[in-house]
Amino acid sequence: MKKIYVKDVRNKITKPLIISEDNLIEKIADKFLESPINRTIYVVNDDEKYSGYIKLTNFLEFILVDMVDTSFYKNLIDDPYSLGKLFTIKRAKDLMRTENICVKDDDNLEKVVTIMNNYSLQELPVIDNENRIIGDINIHEIILGWKMRRS
Repeated sequence: MKKIYVKDVRNKITKPLIISEDNLIEKIADKFLESPINRTIYVVNDDEKYSGYIKLTNFLEFILVDMVDTSFYKNLIDDPYSLGKLFTIKRAKDLMRTENICVKDDDNLEKVVTIMNNYSLQELPVIDNENRIIGDINIHEIILGWKMRRS
């Protein structure tokens, strides 16, 4: 079977959703609604360099706290500190995760699948040597790569 690399499949089905650290929470909602297939928004700093990501599931936790009576979600969230933190979210930098989880064009799909599995992600940013986002790779593109590998 032939090797398939990130550059072979990235951006074939999805395009990255990108916002800045200072974008308000409403912008996160708008971005997710822009592309219903995407499950992650990538956050960049003032230099346009990748600084973190926001998973749709984390955004839904914020919505839950914002919309539902407190007696409902107190039993759902084990850590009271994280619950209190959700009340203070105003901007993307308040909600983003900062683990440096990303791939590059020359990485193979085996690496991508391993990272996605280890971190329970459905997509990853693709960065260049300056840490700028040049694309993303989604689970749908992994399926495309798998098909390409078998042909």
